[in-house]
Amino acid sequence: MVPMIRHRNILIKKYFSVSLALFGVILCWASINSSFSTFNVFSVFFVLIVLLNIPKCILSPINVLFSYYGIWFVIAPLFASGYTQEQLLSYEYKVSIGLVMATFVFALYSIKLGEWLGNKVPSVQNLTILKKSELRYGIATLYFLSTAMVILIVYSSGGPAVWLDNPGDAFLNRGGSGHFVILSHFSSILLAFFCGYHSYKSRSLVSIIIFVFWLFLTSPVHGSKFQIILLLIISLLPWLRNVKTISLTSVCLAILFVCIFLLGMVFRGLDYSSFERVISVLNYFSTLHNLAISVRDFSPGELMTFFYPFQKFLTPFGLADHSMYYDMNHLLTDIYYPEAWEIRATEQWPVETDLYLNFYYIGGLPFLFIYMSFIGYFHAFALKISSIGGALVSLLMTVFMISHLRGSLYNHTDFYMLPYFILIYFLLRRYGMKRDCYGN
Repeated sequence: MVPMIRHRNILIKKYFSVSLALFGVILCWASINSSFSTFNVFSVFFVLIVLLNIPKCILSPINVLFSYYGIWFVIAPLFASGYTQEQLLSYEYKVSIGLVMATFVFALYSIKLGEWLGNKVPSVQNLTILKKSELRYGIATLYFLSTAMVILIVYSSGGPAVWLDNPGDAFLNRGGSGHFVILSHFSSILLAFFCGYHSYKSRSLVSIIIFVFWLFLTSPVHGSKFQIILLLIISLLPWLRNVKTISLTSVCLAILFVCIFLLGMVFRGLDYSSFERVISVLNYFSTLHNLAISVRDFSPGELMTFFYPFQKFLTPFGLADHSMYYDMNHLLTDIYYPEAWEIRATEQWPVETDLYLNFYYIGGLPFLFIYMSFIGYFHAFALKISSIGGALVSLLMTVFMISHLRGSLYNHTDFYMLPYFILIYFLLRRYGMKRDCYGN
């Protein structure tokens, strides 16, 4: 009797959650031509939806979805000086928030459907235990490769003097070192994981402390705050995969990421002499503003940027010219922020802009559904099979989801990252994640 009551309560909660989310979407769009604040409607329903759908695992794709929409579309518009109440009440902002609300709800339930399907996969037993000698040899090799790539990036983009004088500018002007950057990403991702995995298996923090020290020394070359945070998460993956969303560990992790983000902004000239200047960092999260100006200045389906990433293939053959764009963000940055595009820095437009400009919004939702549901499916699948390959690829897919949510449906980096994900999975899928003794 008790299990039946519990099952009934779960169903009631699910139906209520779905109904509330759909009502929130309808109310957001109904408020566009009214005196109500669409932003306030979105914020209230966003909080309610989050509270009703908090996942158990901190590394769930749903938590990444919540974090992205919460920071970029709730916290930033509330506190960043770049947003005003007058702006948020304008027609283009109201339409933009309506698009954001619809995408958020659609993505959430696409992920949940994928997780439901992934949970039906049977568990895998008798996975191989990675040998201690193999792990140490692999770590030493990856340290050599990762460090070599960092050195080659520095020397191919001006040399140590340029990087020591202004690391932020050197990072933005590292043209010509792209192949070294890609190889650096490949090797450092595996290095981060195996250092953390070695510490986890040996019950010693020596390996992970050494890696964090190496990451600190090489962080100006990695440059991207996203990349540094990603490497730290990967190194902590063996512990984090079982951490609950509501826990002291998750709070400490969030504080750590905020500190890393602020440190990265310091490298880019952040003035932290007063609280007001520190809080101005929220202007970095200008995605809603960029969506609003694109809604204001373009009609649905007016631009076709969907195939821009394929132009990256022309670069190695010398067929690309200086004005060629590799994704939607390049074009729009050149239009609205030409001074940034001059040094090849890009502003970020959200996936809603891609859907709006290329597919009249509605036409792109099937692509978004396939992408989000597969991420949810693979997350649940990886937990079931409990292999190194599955866990690492699931984490990478989950974290890289942010780059697609605040950009195009796909970008040119997918052309080398997706084969990398597949390779990692098939090379490491037979090794177990559990904290067993090393093999002989």
